[in-house]
Amino acid sequence: MMGSSRASIRQSRAGHVLAAFCLVFSGCSAPATKPTTDPNEIVEAALQVVSADHIFGGPVCFDPLLRGAGLEKFGDTLRLAREEPSLRPIVDRIYAGQAIDWVAPVSDGKFFTPLDEALKRRLAGPFAAVLARQHSNMPPVQRVRSDFIPDSLLYQLGATLADPNCAAVVTISAPSIEGDFAFLEVEQRCGPTCGVGSILAFQHNASGWVVVGWAETWVS
Repeated sequence: MMGSSRASIRQSRAGHVLAAFCLVFSGCSAPATKPTTDPNEIVEAALQVVSADHIFGGPVCFDPLLRGAGLEKFGDTLRLAREEPSLRPIVDRIYAGQAIDWVAPVSDGKFFTPLDEALKRRLAGPFAAVLARQHSNMPPVQRVRSDFIPDSLLYQLGATLADPNCAAVVTISAPSIEGDFAFLEVEQRCGPTCGVGSILAFQHNASGWVVVGWAETWVS
């Protein structure tokens, strides 16, 4: 019993010494705040950017049902592309989180502003991890909440281009998170052979989830 008491006293003193060291030298940092795993928050940030992308010249309808998960569709495309020997080197670089043409999100009417190189490097590892995972690791959500849809997008379940009120239809995948970063896919279709597919990258900061990068994956 006496030995146990002495051990407890030594541990307590060690704890006080460490606390004092942290206060004097700022040598210890507080535990990082774990990013929220609410997928709606990430989806809301994505739709704010998508709604600012005025390229269709008419009403844009948003189908709130999530299509696919994480980077699933993009991964399927890469697997097909890798069957072509001439494409394997570039596909392997993409799997490593490289060879992605990230640009800054649309802001104040400015498109395709090059992304900071340091941020590109920070995106590489999380992107590769999410791509390898091929699914969303976030809480399941079947439908985006209507109050998260910007006024510039028409909230329409099962929206199609056959609807005369839809000049274009936007769909998104369920997001997938990796550390302080998250990714999802966006498809904007304006006809049978008209549209664009993109990946949005998000970073978590004191304000929550914000879009930090945009990369096109296909255009027709």
